Amino acid sequence: MAQTAEGTPSFESVNIKDHDLDRSEIKMRFHYFKDGNVDQQAIGTLSGFFDWKTEPLVRINSNLLDMGYNGNLGSRSRFQMNNTDYYLIESQITKNLWNSFRIVLTKGVSSPLWQLDFNLPDKYKDWKSFANPKITKLKKPDGSELFLISIFVHGHGEIMY
Repeated sequence: MAQTAEGTPSFESVNIKDHDLDRSEIKMRFHYFKDGNVDQQAIGTLSGFFDWKTEPLVRINSNLLDMGYNGNLGSRSRFQMNNTDYYLIESQITKNLWNSFRIVLTKGVSSPLWQLDFNLPDKYKDWKSFANPKITKLKKPDGSELFLISIFVHGHGEIMY
């Protein structure tokens, strides 16, 4: 296993100057395997399709750790509301426990706001582990907007290997 694996990329922006790929700049967020221990959030910029520069998102990682998320910080989904960027981030409370994944709503790249809780049918009411968030803004027939969120629901959650 790679000690510095990067995964689950999501686009932040794509800028191709004068239709010239050599003058392009693509910004992406992803998670990386920090110190071969747990996944943390990072951002990277690919310039001209040959220069890849990355940096950890120290502030968001630190803030999530302060909130008690000591495991992996994985996939994320960005959306805008009232001209402000928000993210849903897959955040694990305890390393190696599948049933400790939650979804945290953050504002911008640094400010965790709160853990989202989802109402499932009674049959699944004890299932509290959620991952792989995706949020999409849709327009209703009357022109108003709504957000559709999809998530992966872990079953009873066991130890990860």
